[in-house]
Amino acid sequence: MAVLDSLNEEGLAKLPRWGKVFLAARCARRAIQMLDAKQLPSGFSQVLETLDRVDRAAANATTIEVSRDISPAREFADSIQFLGGRKSPEQYAALAVDDAFGLASTVGIKGRGPDDAEAYQRKKLSYAIGSVYASARLSSREKQLGEAIASDINAILGAPRGVAEIETEMPFSQDFLAIRSSFDISAQVAGHSIIDLTSAINDEIIARLSENPEKLYELEPRSFEELIARIFEGYGLSVELTAPVRDGGRDIIAVAHQPAKLKFLIECKRYARHNKVGIALVQRLHGVVQGEEATVGLLATTSSFTDPALEFLGRPNVKYRLDGRDFEGVRQWLMAYDRLRMARQILGSEFTMTPAGLIVMA
Repeated sequence: MAVLDSLNEEGLAKLPRWGKVFLAARCARRAIQMLDAKQLPSGFSQVLETLDRVDRAAANATTIEVSRDISPAREFADSIQFLGGRKSPEQYAALAVDDAFGLASTVGIKGRGPDDAEAYQRKKLSYAIGSVYASARLSSREKQLGEAIASDINAILGAPRGVAEIETEMPFSQDFLAIRSSFDISAQVAGHSIIDLTSAINDEIIARLSENPEKLYELEPRSFEELIARIFEGYGLSVELTAPVRDGGRDIIAVAHQPAKLKFLIECKRYARHNKVGIALVQRLHGVVQGEEATVGLLATTSSFTDPALEFLGRPNVKYRLDGRDFEGVRQWLMAYDRLRMARQILGSEFTMTPAGLIVMA
């Protein structure tokens, strides 16, 4: 197990507990990514719910209080019979979630049985990685998975942190873990996208992005969608973040009910600066807006638009039904959202904001 060998005892010892929680949860998510959603056993939703709690704990450095020895993920793993004398991929995924849960819980602070806290934490992380590798072996995807986990490990080991902070519980900036706690998973379970359970975008992250919008390029595409959804939710709209596959040409549906009912369809493209949005995507969203009889379609991107795309957006029969937001436009949304947050802190919660950035009474 090359990746586990590269994460030696010394390296494990230097990781703070929340670094270990992050890696264990990430490994569990890798294992879930390899499963066939259509063939998942009933009850697997409790594994996803457990992982959701771990993700949020890692992102916010909040310990999970436990009232019993066995986590829901472990209960699920124990409820399935072995197949041919060995565990199934679903069991291995659940066990990886259970190990991450143990690290994030109060048990992870003090250890269990003969293990002190440090030994317990190293063991649980090793178990999580081992469970994922065992699952990968069953589908002959060890190499692919190894590269993915190595990338995760390098990210956490390479995160900037001061020497004096290395012994603390949370030596990383909160947004470092939050924006990396989830990634795009195409499988759907019980009608819900797995990724939708793990949004960790919060006001603090938005404030930091507003101060340093270049960090938008460090977001994963799904996190960028969650960011835009959170902004529109802050404007007082009812927001639905669609599944990451077969989204119908729009990533977000946002509805305003007062003073009139307005339906926004939002497509998000977290592109590199040089990768411009072309006319094909703009025309597709325009077709979706017309087909769903939405009020306005918005295409938000971290890059910019090609000249043909801008020409299409400016057409008289299009410009009132479709709008494009480039990097600067998204930056303005971030700043507007942050102004609203500060206004609410000073003036009270009865204030809201229009998508144009105007603060008004709710």
